[in-house]
Amino acid sequence: MNCKFIGYDLKCLEVVLNTGEEFFAERGSLIYLEKGIEREMRVLQNGVWGMLKRGVSGESIILVVYKNTSRDSKKMVVAGKGGMLSVNLTEMEGGILCKKGYYVASSQQVEVDFKISLGSLFSGLGLVLQKITGNGTVFLDSIGSPTRIDLQYGQIIQVDEGSLICTSLSLEGKIQSSMSASNLFSGEGFSLVEIAGPGIVYINSVNLRTP
Repeated sequence: MNCKFIGYDLKCLEVVLNTGEEFFAERGSLIYLEKGIEREMRVLQNGVWGMLKRGVSGESIILVVYKNTSRDSKKMVVAGKGGMLSVNLTEMEGGILCKKGYYVASSQQVEVDFKISLGSLFSGLGLVLQKITGNGTVFLDSIGSPTRIDLQYGQIIQVDEGSLICTSLSLEGKIQSSMSASNLFSGEGFSLVEIAGPGIVYINSVNLRTP
C-alpha cells in the first residue's frame, strides 16, 4: 500500500492498493476509485454499546472497506472536509485524542471510542472527545499545513480550541481549560485549551476566527 497527499492546503489522499490489500474510510469520504477495487459496508456493531460509542464520538456505525480484488495495483482517492493529517498511531503510544468527527480513514481498522471531559467542555472542545486506538496510520481532518509539537516534561502550552487537531493518548487527563478575562479581551475567547507535557500535539496552521 502506498499513500500520498495531493494538493496544498486543501489536500486529498491518494491510495494505491496492491492485490488483496484493504483500506478503511468513513462513509462519504470517497472521491474516486479505479475498477478492480471492491467496496464492503461493514457495520461496526460490538453490541448496542459499540454502536452507541461511535454515535457519541461523531462517527458513523458504518465503515467502508475498500479491497483490491484485481491482479494489478489500483488507485483510489479520499478526502476530508478540508485538509488532511496523517498520524502514525505507534508514535502516539497506540492512540490519540481529538475532536469528535475528525476521523476520515486509516490503513487498518481502528477502534473509535469517546471520552467525556468537563475540562474539554469549558475549553471549547466540547464535552465529548474522540479516542482512536489501534495500529497503522490514521488520517484526520485538518486545515492548512499541520504542525507537530513535542512537549517535554513540565512544558505547558495554551492552544485555541479551533486550532487543536489531536494529542497523543499519553496526554489523556492533562488537557484542561485555562480561563482568563485577558483571553476574552485579547480576542481569543474566555478559555484556551491548556496541555501539559510530556506528549505530542498536532495543531492547524490556519485560524478560522472571523472578526
